[in-house]
Amino acid sequence: MTVDPITLAVVRGALETAQREMTLTMERTGRSSVLTVSRDFSNAIFDWTPEMIVQGQDLPIHLGSLILATKAVARHFEGDTRPGDVMFHNDPAWDGSHIADWCMYKPVFVDDELLFWTVSKGHMADSGGPAPGSYNPEAREIYAEGLRIPP
Repeated sequence: MTVDPITLAVVRGALETAQREMTLTMERTGRSSVLTVSRDFSNAIFDWTPEMIVQGQDLPIHLGSLILATKAVARHFEGDTRPGDVMFHNDPAWDGSHIADWCMYKPVFVDDELLFWTVSKGHMADSGGPAPGSYNPEAREIYAEGLRIPP
């Protein structure tokens, strides 16, 4: 398939704009100063396969783990993904991070065909563990760090 340079530039610009809007939405609507002030979050857009096609200038450490996490979540829900679905988790086994980093995946459909995945990952100030901030130095198992939610 050949794409002319103008079409490529228009599509690239549209995808980058969509990703920037995701970032602005996180900044405007985040209820935690960890999101709004520290900007401890990342957003990306993946194609249907899913391969990352647009990433933000957000926290780089999240972006690397989002690649593997998105592929794992897409595999887990393969054949069971419908328009309107949103997947959510904070399970480190799925994203190589920690319980305080929560991930959301929104598959984007056009005419019932999966085209994109929009993905956001953000650090929550507390995930409900026995120690404030979900950093428990006395933890001997992952459940002592807070609420663990699989996809």
